[in-house]
Amino acid sequence: MTKAVAIELPAHVLLNQPCTDARERPGVPGHSVRLNGKLHDFSALIPLYGASFTERLLDAFARKYVHDTASTTEKRCGNLRKFLLYLAGFAADASNQNTAAAQSYKALIENQSASITPTQWADTVNVFVSRLRDLSDHSVVKSSNSLTRQNIIESLSIPLQHLAQEGLWPDIGALRGLPGSRVSRGTNIPSLGELQHSTEASETTSQSTATYGVVNERNRERLLRLRSLCEDALLEEQAAFDRRLKLLFAPGRPSLREIRAAIPLISLSYARPDRDPILHPKVEKCFPLDDDDRRLGSLLRYIISDHEGVFKLQELDYRLQLVVSRCGGTARVMRHLEGGGRALLAAYTLVLIDTGMNIQPCDDLAADPFIGRAQYGKIQLRQIGSVKNRASYKPITGNIIELTPGERDEAANEILEVPTVVPNARISSAKAIEIWLKLSKPQRERARRAGNSDADYLWIVRNGHYPKEVRRYLEHTWKGWWTEFLEEHAGDPVIGGLPIQRRMIRTTVLQLRDAQHGGDAEVVALLSGQSGGRIASRHYLNRAYIRRMLDERIREFQNLFEASVAGDNPDRPAQLGLSPEEFQKRRTRAVETGLGLTCLDPTAGIQPGTKDSICTRLDACSTCPLLRFVPTQQSIEALALFHESLERAEEAFTAKNPERWVRVWLPALALCMALINLLMSSPRQALVQRSVEAVKKGLDQGSLVLFRPW
Repeated sequence: MTKAVAIELPAHVLLNQPCTDARERPGVPGHSVRLNGKLHDFSALIPLYGASFTERLLDAFARKYVHDTASTTEKRCGNLRKFLLYLAGFAADASNQNTAAAQSYKALIENQSASITPTQWADTVNVFVSRLRDLSDHSVVKSSNSLTRQNIIESLSIPLQHLAQEGLWPDIGALRGLPGSRVSRGTNIPSLGELQHSTEASETTSQSTATYGVVNERNRERLLRLRSLCEDALLEEQAAFDRRLKLLFAPGRPSLREIRAAIPLISLSYARPDRDPILHPKVEKCFPLDDDDRRLGSLLRYIISDHEGVFKLQELDYRLQLVVSRCGGTARVMRHLEGGGRALLAAYTLVLIDTGMNIQPCDDLAADPFIGRAQYGKIQLRQIGSVKNRASYKPITGNIIELTPGERDEAANEILEVPTVVPNARISSAKAIEIWLKLSKPQRERARRAGNSDADYLWIVRNGHYPKEVRRYLEHTWKGWWTEFLEEHAGDPVIGGLPIQRRMIRTTVLQLRDAQHGGDAEVVALLSGQSGGRIASRHYLNRAYIRRMLDERIREFQNLFEASVAGDNPDRPAQLGLSPEEFQKRRTRAVETGLGLTCLDPTAGIQPGTKDSICTRLDACSTCPLLRFVPTQQSIEALALFHESLERAEEAFTAKNPERWVRVWLPALALCMALINLLMSSPRQALVQRSVEAVKKGLDQGSLVLFRPW
């Protein structure tokens, strides 16, 4: 007798997902793998690289991307395949036989990838990427669009790094993109306030009409309107789902036996709106034409009992299809049984609006996404967590503010973090998630019974072709839902007719946060999970109307600074080209801005090296006798923030550079303490106390950032 030998299947076979539609192509072992509803085919590599390398590539690809979204994985697969095909063609050219690319290709097909050095692999990849950087070269892609080419480089860079971890080739880090491409990416996604109706002329590029305030007001108005419409949709879907209980347990309802007996007796003219058929008494009792609730309730009871709570219209008895038609169609019936695309879209969009998250981390939220909770007075903060795949799986958090109805008006002024939360918001996105979990409970339980791991994700739906199967929502299904949602509200006076896309939501939220925090990109980055204000400025705040606002502020500062340092010389106004009145006006405003500090005479020559010139020794201001402090509410709060910043930085700074601390920042800290003590013994004591508390609260909530001494 021959003893059976256990065969371990390759990873891409074990992780391959079955087709859910007869029209779909299944994954073929050694050639392709199906992940998250998409087929990733590498069979074209087999004649060029051999079956062994292709199978290793498939295994590594499946392990790395089995849990990623279909759209993201599809781009990475396509551009990785494009690179490998180009490499094979390049290496086959006799004139390239002695290049690093040809040597790397030979090592790959001989399964000797360990012999490839990082430098050799970097030169190999650069053969492909350099063609993309040259906009006149069309050997890789026909388009000359820099953003298209940058997208290819970025979506290739990530799988090259990820699959290097699987030992397929050396890790050479992130690929260098096109010069300035990161800037162009940010300007490519407009905010809602920048969108124009087809009949309107563009305003955001016009110097005369585009103003910072106008666009921000549009941003806020349109985002809040979109939020309100999503609230409407989600609450409507919840009401339909909750109505199910009323229908199922209505007094005098027919039994399941009576419902089953009535179905074969339904006449074929039952659903004809132009006729009033005479019904059999049993049909009249279960599916009356004049009682919508009883008819729908009987249908729901039958579907729950005999079809596991879900159905495909074509698979029902034809007579039952007539009842479904009388009840408003499949979508209306199913919304009473479980949440569908409209409810998912509404809850998902509310989360995007309230948190400003990227799309992919929001896509990948777990079924239980909450990771933290905090209380700030009347405001409750809840956090949801995910990861950002293209940032090396960096943890991402989204902050959600919740207010109880009785506290909304009182707490409205305390809301500093999320500008889109307003006193008349009916539900927070945390509540929206809870509603969606309730609506999706039937399909989630169905998926868990089937051992489907998609049940562990938040955003799941029934498969349209096989409704009893459950899967994470797909990109193309979202597009259909979104199109229907926009068409439903095409006549809305605020957002009707605008070409809104969901990726515009994050841009809009970040621009609103920028406006709320006075153009401080560092605060925007802190609240939005960016690595710094520079990144936030590049990707989301690099808009013409924002740049013009910053230019105006810089010009205003320059004007005030000129007036501040000009001193009391009577010739200064004429030298600056100003009238004495305008000069004095600017001088007065300069005294009241900044930290409330100004120099009484910057031409006095008190500091060494400043005789016969304007003093620029800002590091010596704290010990200069000509320094003046003007105590206004704004300047006292700035003083308190500066004092708090220096106190918190003192220990770490002195450990690294004690000499500079003593020379520059210790006098500044001493000046802050002296000013605060002096103010505390003056009639402004209460104002100082309020300012100090406001600064501490702002730092705790993230609406203020500490000054960092250098």
